[in-house]
Amino acid sequence: MQVKVPKFIDIEDRVVFGLTWRQVVYMGGAAGAALMFFTFFEGFLAFPLSLITFAVGAAFAFAKINDRPFKVYFLSVWHYHSSPRRYFWKKERPSLAPAPTQTEPATIAVSKSFTPADFRQLARSLDSSKRGKR
Repeated sequence: MQVKVPKFIDIEDRVVFGLTWRQVVYMGGAAGAALMFFTFFEGFLAFPLSLITFAVGAAFAFAKINDRPFKVYFLSVWHYHSSPRRYFWKKERPSLAPAPTQTEPATIAVSKSFTPADFRQLARSLDSSKRGKR
């Protein structure tokens, strides 16, 4: 039995005049804010405010930056500028328990230069260990 698998799952459904729900909500909010500006302010102040509001609403509704919605970009910029960028070293408090004593001297790893024969032997041992686990 064959089942149809949807191919375009990342495309939103068009609802009103070819716009998605998200776009309708953003543009409707911008229109409502512009109407509020014209209701409460005079024409010389309401027009620039409503123009800016429509531009921001259109950016949120239609703009994509690096194939991401503008909302994601805006939240990333907001988070970057609102979080602190200075990190200070905080000295740890010494614990009251005594430090453990070492019974053996610490060993120091010495680097060894490898030859092509060493690499072949290592590859052979790794290949043989993979075969045994299957």
